[in-house]
Amino acid sequence: MGGVESWDPWAEFEVLQARIDALIEAFAARFPGLPVARKLGFFPQCDLFEREDACVVRVALPGVLEEDVEIAFERGMLVVRGERDVPPAAAAARPILRELRDGYFERRIRIPFEVAADRIEAEFADGILSVILRKASGEKP
Repeated sequence: MGGVESWDPWAEFEVLQARIDALIEAFAARFPGLPVARKLGFFPQCDLFEREDACVVRVALPGVLEEDVEIAFERGMLVVRGERDVPPAAAAARPILRELRDGYFERRIRIPFEVAADRIEAEFADGILSVILRKASGEKP
C-alpha cells in the first residue's frame, strides 16, 4: 500500500495565476510607461447593509494591521486596499495546507446612493473593518 498523497486544491490555481501574470507582464512590456495593476494576493469578503440614513460596509481583514489599510471613496465606490504580510513563523516554513492568502488586496464596493463624503466613519476591530457611509442630504432610502 502506498502512502497518502496530499493534494493542495489551490496549487493548480496558483500555476494558472502565474501564467496569467506572465502573459500580462509580457503584454505590458510592449508598451513602456503603461501602468500595471498590482497583483492581488487576496480578495477580502464583505457585507453591505443599507439603513435609512446610511449604509454600513463590513470587510473581513483577519491578520491585517489597521495601519496597513487605506480607505477611499472614488467615483461612487468605497475602495479598501492594503497589504497582509506573511507571518514570520510561516515565512520560513513549507506550507502543507494554505487557504489564507497574503499580499496586496483591494476591494471596490459600489454604493447605491449619493454619499456625504465628509461624513464617512470607519472602525477597525477584531479583524473587521466597518465603514459607515452617510447618505447625502435629501437622499431618500
